[in-house]
Amino acid sequence: MFGWLGLREYRNREKDPHHVWPESEYAQGDIVTTVIRCARGETITITLDTTLPRAYSRGFTVRGTKGMFMEDNHSIYIDGVHDEEHFNWQRHWGNVERYREQYDHSLWKKYSEEGIREGHGGMDWLVFDDFFECVKKGEQTPINVYDMASWMCISVLSEESIAMGGHPVAIPDFTNGRWIAARN
Repeated sequence: MFGWLGLREYRNREKDPHHVWPESEYAQGDIVTTVIRCARGETITITLDTTLPRAYSRGFTVRGTKGMFMEDNHSIYIDGVHDEEHFNWQRHWGNVERYREQYDHSLWKKYSEEGIREGHGGMDWLVFDDFFECVKKGEQTPINVYDMASWMCISVLSEESIAMGGHPVAIPDFTNGRWIAARN
């Protein structure tokens, strides 16, 4: 038996007459971790965990050279401010509001004042609104067709990697190198 125990249990429990589950074995495990190493050395980690019992979490964390944000416990760690307490971090959980005024992006502030729209805490609204504003002004959209192709290929490439026992798989350069000049 392969590592998809939760998925198998879900399939066996949820007998939906409108959805026929294939009786074949699945190659993926219950938790799939995809690690993307970018051309300039950045690392993106994506975790697919949709079949095991757990509290809702996107596991969203952003880390940079001067700090980090963790969505699950609503905390910010700032280099030079919290250094002495990195082993006693729980007492700082929920400290986001203390730093919001200083660090919140002006665009997010604007939309928060107008009332955040539906979808992922307002993020969907921000992306759509920015897209339409760029189209109206004839400007380049922040997310272009090459970005979208790169994002959408991750599932297929992860599947390919799983089929090869977890070997690395290259993400195609849909721009043929044009991304280097376009984003500098």
